[in-house]
Amino acid sequence: MSAQEIKVPDIGDFSDVPVIEIHVAAGDTVAAEDTLVTLESDKATLDLPAPVAGHYTQYSMVSYCMVTKPCWLCSTKRSARAEIIAS
Repeated sequence: MSAQEIKVPDIGDFSDVPVIEIHVAAGDTVAAEDTLVTLESDKATLDLPAPVAGHYTQYSMVSYCMVTKPCWLCSTKRSARAEIIAS
């Protein structure tokens, strides 16, 4: 099982964008492309997908906090169950 840090991807020039919803709780196992969090700027609402399937272990944010790039979003661990969900 290998741990991986997930960061907010490059979504353009932004700072202090609010997290309006967190879709996955620490401890959840998700498939790649499942929505992790939703950000909302003055121009758009953006769902950030999970880049890999895994067991999401911790988050660095809560709803309505502000994110600035690049920032750490969460950590994930790959597992046998995550591999099954990914396929």
